[in-house]
Amino acid sequence: MVAFKHTKRISDTYDESILSAIGTLMLTAALTETALTLICVRLLSHPKPMQPGVLFAVQGTEFRSKLYLITQTCDAHFQQHAADIKRQCKKIERAFLKRNLFAHGLIDKTPTGDKLAIAFVKNITYGHDNAIQIVTAKEIQSYSQNIEDRVRALDNLLTKAGVHMYELDQQDRPADSARQ
Repeated sequence: MVAFKHTKRISDTYDESILSAIGTLMLTAALTETALTLICVRLLSHPKPMQPGVLFAVQGTEFRSKLYLITQTCDAHFQQHAADIKRQCKKIERAFLKRNLFAHGLIDKTPTGDKLAIAFVKNITYGHDNAIQIVTAKEIQSYSQNIEDRVRALDNLLTKAGVHMYELDQQDRPADSARQ
């Protein structure tokens, strides 16, 4: 760990609110990956309840590939809701890119210690320019909330389209024509 040889501990360098906000963002991103995996399993299992064996085909798939699978499956099988689902997937992708700033950017604290300076130096295909951004803990928290809200909205759209997580009771089932 040569990079840390001559520096203070991370917990002694950054404000607690910044550390907490980044931790929440990373956990939200991990849970988003899990949620998208389960959404893919739901879609690939439909109209049956989730099939555990499908998980092996999806688990470990790259984030964007999961979003692509969701949009393509909905285009093919849920045309009535496909445009809204595709829009929501784009929103999730844009929101998730904020997480990439922290996972892949060059980060340093500001002199006051309560903000971060982030330089994202990857190419601009990720939607970031190479300018340095200054962010607060509150802004980082809003990134987490934005990701979570968008994934919840996608889940609601899929439920509205008739793609359910579990087997429904007979009286809760949509008519056969709604499941097509």
